[in-house]
Amino acid sequence: MKKSNLAIALAIALVSLCTSANLPASQRHSTTAIIQDTATGNYAITIVFPASYDYEKVAYLIDDGKGYGQKVTKANKQITQVKGKAYSAYVKLKLKLLHQETQVIWAKADQTARIVVNEQEELQLEHAFMDEDMGASDLATYLAPYQQDLQAFFKENKAAIDQGGDAIQRAVTAQIDKILYAKLDYVKSSEYKYIAFEVFKNDLLTSSLPSTVLEEVYQSSFPSAIKGYWDAKQVEHFLAGKNLVPGAIIPTVNLVDIDGEALVIAKDQLSKMTLIQFWASWCSFCIAEMPNIKRIHKAYAATDHLEMVSISLDQDAAAFNRAREQYHMDWRHVYGDANAAKSFGFTALPSIVLIGKDGTILFRKEGMRSEDDFEALKHAIDQSIKL
Repeated sequence: MKKSNLAIALAIALVSLCTSANLPASQRHSTTAIIQDTATGNYAITIVFPASYDYEKVAYLIDDGKGYGQKVTKANKQITQVKGKAYSAYVKLKLKLLHQETQVIWAKADQTARIVVNEQEELQLEHAFMDEDMGASDLATYLAPYQQDLQAFFKENKAAIDQGGDAIQRAVTAQIDKILYAKLDYVKSSEYKYIAFEVFKNDLLTSSLPSTVLEEVYQSSFPSAIKGYWDAKQVEHFLAGKNLVPGAIIPTVNLVDIDGEALVIAKDQLSKMTLIQFWASWCSFCIAEMPNIKRIHKAYAATDHLEMVSISLDQDAAAFNRAREQYHMDWRHVYGDANAAKSFGFTALPSIVLIGKDGTILFRKEGMRSEDDFEALKHAIDQSIKL
């Protein structure tokens, strides 16, 4: 039987208990103007192997603050130097020695880290730290009971989860919320360790937690020393987007549509009221709501009151184009831009923001999934037309 959305959501939640996921660097097809894609530091890691060690079989992978890339590198010298730009307060090195499991080593930005490997593959570290030193073991211990509860719930309710329905949906949501609030409690209550910031930016920030809660936790839980780095600025940028409400001025977002034309979403840059839809071809809720989106387009865009722009979070161009053609989405499109969604603080699909000609937000809804939502959107459009 094909897995239901509930089963997939629960499986993702279970995986997220075991490790704080690191999102890969996204493919950028356009850019937001607020956060510059520049580094705020450098890293330098020296790995020293024994003279007789077969170091050329050693592999490593670097996370510079934007996520682990796809490039696995082999050591090329007895004393191997690894250098680059740092986008966070710590960079992470995944190191696979000859006879050990892969180890994660953290190196502080703007310091020279040194890793000395002896014949027994024991490590001596300078300005570098093992995963457990950064709080990974504490986090795993803290979350272990929730992991056990979730595994038991999944086992006991597998048939109902596969079948779906409102009751099991509520039960699954409750289980996922337990995980979410356990992570929140860990971040708030534990003595600061860097792993708490990783949990915050990778798990809590993109959750359904209220923006006021996230803002308070960010300001109170993390030292200023880490907030000058690129990844922390991304967090602040995302929080600002989550705080956008009707009446607020939109952030400046520079986009490029699928025809290669520039599209600037900014105050004093819009010629008419603009509706932005965030969607993806793989999002079942987005597809389910497409008839409502098309009714909005037919009712308003054809009368020149409204410009519609759909911003896809797809990374598969063929799937994106198939969906766009299949559902006759005959309006302007931007492909593959997750950064734009971050500018408006959206973490769920489909989501909508309606912007007045003067750059003020008229309507904003994350997770647009009901007839009431679309009636509220139509009301906002009608009210703006009357003004």
